[in-house]
Amino acid sequence: MKNSKSASSKSGGKTTKKDAASPVDRECEKLVALIPEMEARLHKADGRYKTLHKNAMAEATRFEWSKTPRYTDCPLGLERGGRKPGRLLKEEPVNKYDM
Repeated sequence: MKNSKSASSKSGGKTTKKDAASPVDRECEKLVALIPEMEARLHKADGRYKTLHKNAMAEATRFEWSKTPRYTDCPLGLERGGRKPGRLLKEEPVNKYDM
């Protein structure tokens, strides 16, 4: 069995910067360098979303509220799942997002 030595023992017990940077470390450094660009893109997308949301709300003709799902994006999706479309509520719920 051969005696294997690590990179640090070959350089006299000291780890050099070249030896310390693994491929994973280099990839992490690349990702960290992208953070400012990604933050800028996030803020730009947030502004765009707010504009689109405002326009969509202005064009909405009515709002419907139900306790259970009333519509699906799949034709007859509720019926295929053995469910009935949700009954419309008479009033807008106080907490719309906690249903």
